[in-house]
Amino acid sequence: MNAEDFQSLYKLLRGSKSAFGVLDARTLFIEKKIRQALVRLQESRDSYQSSRARLMKQDAGKEVDPKAKDADRQIKRIERKQEKVREVLELFDELLPKLAKLAAREAARDSTEDTDASGLDADTEFREAVGAEDDEEYDVRPVTPADVSVEFAARFVELEGDEQLDWISRSFGFCPVESEDQIFPNAVYFIRIQDESFLVHTRGEEHLADGIPLVSVVDEVPMKTYSVEAFLRLGNRRRMVLLTTDAARIRQQAAQVLEYDSIDSVNATHEFDVANADAHGDDQNEGESESAGGVKTQILDMGAFSQLMDSAQRSGLVPNADKIANLRDREFRLGRYDMAYSGIEGLFSSFVAAASQRAQKLAREDADIKGGRIKISPKELQAKRMRDRQAEQAVERARSRFQLVMNGLQVLMRTHEQDGS
Repeated sequence: MNAEDFQSLYKLLRGSKSAFGVLDARTLFIEKKIRQALVRLQESRDSYQSSRARLMKQDAGKEVDPKAKDADRQIKRIERKQEKVREVLELFDELLPKLAKLAAREAARDSTEDTDASGLDADTEFREAVGAEDDEEYDVRPVTPADVSVEFAARFVELEGDEQLDWISRSFGFCPVESEDQIFPNAVYFIRIQDESFLVHTRGEEHLADGIPLVSVVDEVPMKTYSVEAFLRLGNRRRMVLLTTDAARIRQQAAQVLEYDSIDSVNATHEFDVANADAHGDDQNEGESESAGGVKTQILDMGAFSQLMDSAQRSGLVPNADKIANLRDREFRLGRYDMAYSGIEGLFSSFVAAASQRAQKLAREDADIKGGRIKISPKELQAKRMRDRQAEQAVERARSRFQLVMNGLQVLMRTHEQDGS
C-alpha cells in the first residue's frame, strides 16, 4: 500500500465532500501517522455512504415515469450513479483492511519502542509494512527547483486554491516544517497566506546564514527573506510545507503534465469537478453526455460557473460578474444552455475589450517609464512589475475559465439538439 492508493480513491471522489477526508488521510499516511489516517479514512467512508444512502435505495424503474420521452435515459443515469457509488465503496473496503493492518503494526511498534526487541528502526519497519521494493523508489528527499518542470509550474499558475494543492499532490509529497531540521538549501516549499499560494525555493547554503531568502519557482523573482523563527511559525501554523519526492514521483510528473495538456486541448471532454448537491445529497446532476462507448463524460457542472465567477471578480475586469451566478441558477440549472451561452458570451466580449484596454494602458506606462516621462525608483518599478504580472495571471485565469465554460455549453447545446431530434 502506498500514497497513490489514496490518490486513486480521491480521483473517484472529486467533487464530493468526502474527498477532502481522503486527502487528509493521504497526508497523515505520508507523515507515518497510520492510526490517524485510518480514522480519517473510515470517517470519509461513513460520510460518503450516508450521503448516498437515499440514492442506493432507489429502484430506477419505479423512480422514473415510464411514459416520459427520456425514461430510458433517466433510468440509465440513476443506474450509472449507483454503479459509481458501489465502485467507490469497494475501493474504500479494499484500502481500509490494509490500512488497519499497518495501524496495528504501528501500535505494536509504539508499545515496544523503548526496547531493542524488534531490531528495526521505525523507518525500516515502515518500509517493510508498505511493501517498498526498491530503496531508490522509497528514498524520499526534498524537491529541488530542477525537479519542477516549466510545464508543471505553468499549470500551477493557471489553477487556484485547492486545485493548486491537488495538482502538487499528484507529483510530490508534503512534509511539515516544524523544526530547523526541515529547512534545506535549494529546496522547494509551498506557502499559502490568506488567498494567495506560492511555490518558492530557498537559496544555496551560503545564503542561509543571515535568514531564509525565498525565490519564486515560477519566474525566479526574489521574494521575502524570513528569519528562521518566522519561517518556522509559518510551518507550525500549517501555512507552509516542504515538498518531497522520490524517483517514482519524478517519473510520474511528466505523465501528469501530458495528461492535463491533453485534457486542455479537448475542452469538449474536459472533466470538471462536481461542486454542488442535488436532492439526493451531493450527487451529480448537471450537464452530462455519453461517449460512443457508453461511458459518462462530465461536460460541465455548477462548480465551473462558481470558479468562473471567482476568477472574473479577481481579474477586476468584469464589474457585473454576479450575473454569472444568475445565468448558472436561472438558465444552466434548468437546461437552457443556449440562454446561458448567450449571457456568458456577452460577458466574455466585455471582458476581452477591458483586457485589451488594460494591456494598452500598461504598454503606454512602460513606454513612458523607459522614455523618462514617468519618474520611478528601481524598487517601485520592481513592485509595479510584480503587481502587473500578478494581475496578468488573474486575467489569463479568467480568460481560461470563460473559454472552458463556453466550450462546455457549446457541447451541451449540440447534445441537447441531438437528443431532441
